[in-house]
Parts: sequence; structure tokens; C-alpha cells
Amino acid sequence: LSIGVGVAVYWQANQIAQIEHWQNVKQKTSELGQRMIQGDASLQLDDLKDFSLGLRTKLIDNPGDPVGWMLLGRVYGAMNSIDNAIQSFEKSLELDATNTSTMASYAQALLMTGQEGQVLRSKQVLLHLLSIEPENTNAMGVLAVVATQLNDKQLALENWQSLLAFIPNTDSNYKLIEQRINQLKFELSAVDDTQSEQLIPSVAITVNLNSDLRLPEKGFLFVFAQENNGAMKMPAAVVKMPLGDFPVVIELSNKNAMLPNYTLSQLNDVKIVARISPDEDVTQSTGDLQGERLITLSSEKQTNETILIDRIL
Repeated sequence: LSIGVGVAVYWQANQIAQIEHWQNVKQKTSELGQRMIQGDASLQLDDLKDFSLGLRTKLIDNPGDPVGWMLLGRVYGAMNSIDNAIQSFEKSLELDATNTSTMASYAQALLMTGQEGQVLRSKQVLLHLLSIEPENTNAMGVLAVVATQLNDKQLALENWQSLLAFIPNTDSNYKLIEQRINQLKFELSAVDDTQSEQLIPSVAITVNLNSDLRLPEKGFLFVFAQENNGAMKMPAAVVKMPLGDFPVVIELSNKNAMLPNYTLSQLNDVKIVARISPDEDVTQSTGDLQGERLITLSSEKQTNETILIDRIL
């Protein structure tokens, strides 16, 4: 009887303590949330556990809150509970499929699994995110890491280059990214020895802007090559990059092909077009700025050309 009473008293006291802790956690959930959002480095594992408990309690009352699920996913990620984080982000995206912050966190969680299928899913999410926010530097960096893990060196190179355009050269990461870009260029140049021995045409294009024209505040520069005479108007090679200072030098080659079976080496008389658009759509639109040049591809490995963007469409 004494043992039974003792166990009952202990159990009741423990339950009361847990309930009191739960009530305290509910009261400080908002405070912990603010610290989490602000990136408070002093948060401890117990704080994260308390915050996750408070969030789960709130989500029981309001399961349709996409922000709550997104925050819970980030807390689980910080606690290294990756499967729970992924499930929370997926729930958040079911409720709000347009939240790019959730997409970025979801992609990072998928990457952290190290599983090829999940990493491929992360790549798809990031490509979709960048189609919505092409200047999302966080997504560029994560996609470069994802591409490296998938051994997609070309995709990694493109995203490191895009990211570098947004980083000031005084930033401590600038040199590291620049070194990674140079390494990838070296590795890609040595991939196909057979191709490197052949005379494959490429065009180095210096793009200038007429001083009378005014650049949009934001936009993209497209440089592409297409057949000058004939029905095929799809570009055989295209480069897209965020607007920067002019002049800019761009190289077009078979590596920039849109289709694997339609490349620059298949063309002879070529029209090179340089177009500035305020959005990422290469399709010609009223108000775009453009310049073009007709060339004949040389049998040499590289041709140097200059294009002046001098008119408004």
C-alpha cells in the first residue's frame, strides 16, 4: 500500500510539473519565436524544444497556419530532426505554395538528408524558386551546392557565377567563390578530350550600350545566336545574366546550346543578338533594348565580335 501511494504521488507530481512547464512554454512561445526569427545565437537546445512544443500546441488549435508550420520546420531543422522538418515544410507548402522562404528552407532540409532522390527534389524546388525570384542569392548558393553534390558541374558553375555578381569584391566570400568558379571551369574544360581536340566554333562577344539609351533599374542581358537564313529561329546558343556594367564580354559555344542536337557548330551564317529585358523572358517585347550583328562562323576555335545595343524595340 505504501509503495502504491508513493508511486501515485510521484506520478501526480510529475504530471503537475509537466503541465506547469507546458503552460510556461505557451506563454513564452512568441518571445522564442522572435528570437528564432532574429537568429539569436544564444538559443539553446532546451529553448528549441520549448519553442517546438509551443508551436505544436498552437498548430493543434490552428492547423491551417502555413507560417506556423514553416517555423516548426526550421526549429526541427535546428534540432537536426530532418524528417520532421521536411514534413513540416511540406505541410506549410500545401497551405501556401507560393512562399519562397519556405521553399528555400525545404530545399535545404532535403539537401541535408544526403539521399540522391531528396537532393534531386531539392534541385527541382530551387529551380522553381529561382524562376519566381531570379535574384534570390540564397537559392543560388544552395543550388550550387546541390549541383555539386549531384556532380552537375555546369549548373554549379552557372549558379556560383550568378551569385558572384551580387557579392561585393570586399566580401570575405568573394575570393572563395571566385576560386571555386575557376576550379569548375578547369574541370569542365578537361571533361571531353575528344571535343577539345576538334575545331569547335565559339564566339567571344563584347557587348556595348549606346550612351543615349537608358537601362532599366533591374533586368537581364540575353545574348544568343540563331540561323540567319532559314526557318529555324530557335537560338542555337544563349546566355542570360543579370544586368551589370558595360561593356561585358560573353562567350557563345556549344556549351550554351538549348537543345543537345542543335548547336552552334551546325551553323554557318549566324545572327548574334544582344537584348536587354526588364524580366527574365527572352521573348521580344516592346521597350526591350537590342543590338545585333551578322557573322560567318570561322573554322578557328574562337571568333571575336562586338555588338552595340543601339535601339529600342
